[in-house]
Amino acid sequence: MEDDLQQPTNGNLHGNGWHSAIAGELAKLSSPLQVKTVTAVITARLVGESYDTEAFWKRPETCSRSTWNKWKKYDDTFNQVLDNTWSIAHNWQTQQATDAIERASTMLQLAAPTMAQGVITLASGKDERGRLVKHADRLRALLAALDRASSTTAPKGQMEVRGLEEALARIYGEEDEEGEEAEA
Repeated sequence: MEDDLQQPTNGNLHGNGWHSAIAGELAKLSSPLQVKTVTAVITARLVGESYDTEAFWKRPETCSRSTWNKWKKYDDTFNQVLDNTWSIAHNWQTQQATDAIERASTMLQLAAPTMAQGVITLASGKDERGRLVKHADRLRALLAALDRASSTTAPKGQMEVRGLEEALARIYGEEDEEGEEAEA
């Protein structure tokens, strides 16, 4: 079951997750070679590997490139199965990524009290072993951790800094519309 929850890689794509999901579609194909080839192509696409290479089409689990092109050109069932299996596998991969992000968010939220205690501890200027820590380093790391913990621990979205426009104008000077027109 653990393989089903991981991001697809060459190592864990061979679990039951997406293979089980596409089994019904693969059963519509006319030969075991078509099944192996579609599976190899979908696997390559999921991990971002190109299947438009000589080496890919020389693998034992794939047909030749000319056979692939023939199937693509003349076999409507093959094309429908290929499209359907890609859609199913891609949706599976997207759901796995979404689930992973949700798990990570939960982990961060659960760790927020510990991170807050770390902020308090480091506010003294020392780490958990009593060694001095650079203020900028500890502040940056801990505030970033709190920022990711929840929408209530740090502002999200755009922020407006009052007086910023005026301060920038004082520092850099105001844009002179007449001067810009004269230069143009």
